[in-house]
This record gives sequence, structure tokens and C-alpha cells, in this order.
Amino acid sequence: MKKGQNKFNWENSIPLILIILLAIFLAAKFGLINLSTVPVVGGLFPQPSIRIGIIGQGSSGLIAMLQGMDFVQRGITVYPNIDPTTAQYTLNNFQILILQNTIQCDYGLRFALANWVRNGGKLIVIGDACTQVPNDPTSIGWNVGVNSLGSVMPVTYGGLTTNMVYTPTYFTNGIMTNLNPSSPIFGGAGVEAPGTKNFAFSGQVTPVFPTAQNSQVDAVVNTGTGGQTLYAIVETQGLLQLGKVIYFSFDPGTTSESLVYQTVLYLSQSSG
Repeated sequence: MKKGQNKFNWENSIPLILIILLAIFLAAKFGLINLSTVPVVGGLFPQPSIRIGIIGQGSSGLIAMLQGMDFVQRGITVYPNIDPTTAQYTLNNFQILILQNTIQCDYGLRFALANWVRNGGKLIVIGDACTQVPNDPTSIGWNVGVNSLGSVMPVTYGGLTTNMVYTPTYFTNGIMTNLNPSSPIFGGAGVEAPGTKNFAFSGQVTPVFPTAQNSQVDAVVNTGTGGQTLYAIVETQGLLQLGKVIYFSFDPGTTSESLVYQTVLYLSQSSG
């Protein structure tokens, strides 16, 4: 036997190793496998870059959460306070978009957002964002315009009286109750992430109603005996679009960081 005959030939194996690593990276990038729990060692398994844009004025609490170390370590970058008057031209720069504190959205942005979701975009709508049209006080809600934002929303706006008077969000106290323990928003597999189940809630809530089809109510706010049960978190279900919309009737930046963290991870890995 020649000297060194049994030694592993690393030089001939390098191309195969590189192909395997490339296949793993691409599978993680397109959501075929989940490497979120794999430690990053020397950049061997870098997490896919996720760009989150906030259209409107993101709350300070939500922005602080999204800029936290847990998000940064997973390649998540947040771009806050995008101007809603020009946002329709930049939607494809982001994997996840958040609508917050921008009551007025024009027809162009509404139409563009709906198409973006149908083509695979992941959207979070908070409170009464995009429930009014500039210079048109009689057009209220998301179902304004042809193939507009309401066509991909899991809820309809409930802040109208019989006289079409705009009713803003209002303050309430209660208990945030998880109705869908299997949702990844709460950790998945029936095991809730810390701070996402049945916690005390105090804050502003927007009145909404789930759509008749393709919506999943994940959480409600129970306001006590004789009080209202308010829809808190509702997401789209089904195959009507490639993307997904998750609606929060309250600002998640005022509650649990785990709730925001799990929601972003869910959207970054979900389809439909």
C-alpha cells in the first residue's frame, strides 16, 4: 500500500462540499428548510436578509422592537417612516411591509399594495391605517376602489355609524386571549412563546369584523363581564393570493416583544 493511500482527498471533495453548502443556503433562502435555530458560526449559514418597511409613522415602541438584537442577528433590517404618497413605487424593495399611523392612503397605494400581496408580499396592517382617502371624506374603509386593499384584507372596517361618521380608535382595558394556539404568531405547535397568551391589555383598539371567508381570528380582547369582545389579531387564510396579511387592531409595539418577534419570523417563512 502506498503511503497516504487511505487519506481523505480533500482537494477532490471541495467542489462537492461547496455544492452542498450552496444547496442548503438556497433552500433556506426560499423557505424550503428553516435554519433560524442553527447557530451562525463564522458566517457559514448566514440568515437571509429581510427588509421591513413601515409606511406611515411607526410607533416608537414597534420600531425599537424591530431594531432589537434578535432581529439584527437574523438579518432583519427595518426602514421606518416611509412616505405614503410615494410608497407605491418602492414596495418591491421589501419582503414585509407595515402600515401604521397613516390614516389616509390614495387609490394608487391601495391598488399597488393589493397587487403586491397577491404576488407574494407579506403585509401587517395596524389599527385604522389606510381607512381614509385624501380629499374624499365619504370614502372610508379598506374596500375603496377596484381591486383595492380590502380585496386582500382579513377584516372589514367597523368604525362607522349609521350616518357614515368616522369613529376613531378608542381606549379599552381587558385580557388579550389567544384563540389559535397552533399559529406561529404564538410560537406554534400549541406551545405559546412567552408573553403571547392571555395577558392584560390596555390601549387603543380599532373596531373591525373578520371577512366572511379566508380569515383566521388569532386573538381577541375580552373586556369583562357584559363588555365587548374585540377582534385583536386576524390573518388571511387560503390560496387567494401568494402573500399574507396580518391585521392588528392595536399597536403590537405597546405589548409583547415576543409577539412582534414571532409574527415577523412567521411572515418571513410563510407563503399564502
